[in-house]
Amino acid sequence: MNDGDVGALAQEIHTDLDAIRRHYDRQFDPPAREAMADDAERWRRNVHRAIEHAHHSVERLTSAQGNDTERSNAGRDAALAICALGAQLASIAAQVSLAQAGGQIPSTVGSALTGLINNIQAVVRGISAQILQLIMSLVTPVGWSIAGGLGTNLFGLQGNIQLEIQFH
Repeated sequence: MNDGDVGALAQEIHTDLDAIRRHYDRQFDPPAREAMADDAERWRRNVHRAIEHAHHSVERLTSAQGNDTERSNAGRDAALAICALGAQLASIAAQVSLAQAGGQIPSTVGSALTGLINNIQAVVRGISAQILQLIMSLVTPVGWSIAGGLGTNLFGLQGNIQLEIQFH
């Protein structure tokens, strides 16, 4: 992958992350915020924090000044940031389901939030594949393994994800 391709892929990741943030903020509508005000604000902060961490990690990964060790660390951080975002979304989905089942929020609000979270999770799955592609193009692995279980989705694997990439 040449520098132009790397730059284009990194820009695509940044654009997708920004789109998630805008979509999340716009779609997390006032009735939901009113029904779950404290939770909604905490969720918003945590989602934003995970997105910012992913942005920063991708920037470090694609930095021309970065050495192999820095890029390795940035690649690991980018993968972990996307895992954290996925876990954050799964946690929100579970809490929304519980609140809806307990009658704390109307079913229309719960359904809208679930739809929003499902849409964002689909984009996160795409970003995770892009980040893996970016890592593999910028850092030479000497060995790596990915394992999956039940739950979160990363790189197309469902579950408790363990990612180990060994670099020079």
